Amino acid sequence: MFKTNETQMQIHSIRWLKVIDPDQEYITHISTQFSIPRNFIQTALDENASARIQCKQQATLIMTHLPFNTSSKAEQSVSCKSFAVIIKDHLVFIISKHDHPIFDQMIQYVEQGPEHSAEQLADYVYRFLELAADQFIVASKSVNEQISTVEHELLSSIKNKQVFKLLNHNKVLNRIAISLRGNSKVLNLLNDMQVVTGHQAAQHRLLNVMVETDQAQAMAEIHNINLSNLMDAYSAAIENNLSLLVQYLSVYVIIAAIPLGIASLYGMNIPLPLQEQPYALSLLAGLSLLLSVAIVIIFKKRQII
Repeated sequence: MFKTNETQMQIHSIRWLKVIDPDQEYITHISTQFSIPRNFIQTALDENASARIQCKQQATLIMTHLPFNTSSKAEQSVSCKSFAVIIKDHLVFIISKHDHPIFDQMIQYVEQGPEHSAEQLADYVYRFLELAADQFIVASKSVNEQISTVEHELLSSIKNKQVFKLLNHNKVLNRIAISLRGNSKVLNLLNDMQVVTGHQAAQHRLLNVMVETDQAQAMAEIHNINLSNLMDAYSAAIENNLSLLVQYLSVYVIIAAIPLGIASLYGMNIPLPLQEQPYALSLLAGLSLLLSVAIVIIFKKRQII
């Protein structure tokens, strides 16, 4: 069963609508009532669609990506999914398969805006894209903080669990960088094609969004490169920790073998030196301890332990 969630705001000549995961009947209703191509709406609901701009029947589809929080109690994660802004005359539709806090934040921003004329439409659209770019920066910082947490766990780890966590973060950063690359192309097209026209301030905002998107992309790519280097380094560190563990176990076995060997020798039913002496047990225990201490000192001097 599909759910439909629509939030509408109308002030003067601009009207904004938020449509979340509509069913087929509601898609038909929107397409018919507002003369919007049906394939625009269906494309907007494809969460894996590529970023693009399309114009058809005097309607404009701006398809971009946005990071969605898919965290659970056990693990935090970020998934980049598509959403669309469809502009038809003075109507602006925010259509997505999943809801996001910035959708309501944008509608609230429009409600509180000083102007709501048609000329202000471009500024509102660019502001919305700016909010989306901000979310990528927040997502990149969040992933980087999680990486720092895993780093502390890896310092003393001999398991691959933390490396797999880093691998998942690496995939997230890759998705963020790819999504931002697509968003950057859309912003460049908006700047070149002048799909949404407005006053000079709106154009300046678009340029700021382009710069911010490029910065977010650079941040994600740098974090990704650093993470790849960290994964190589910590894989070697885990192998080193495991080698040290095997080394310590070998040393303990060697040290324990001395008293075990003496005890085994005197457990045989054959004549042995000192077996008739009343202090034989104490002497043998002292000899075992002395030899064990000597082995420990030798290992210490050779920096084996």
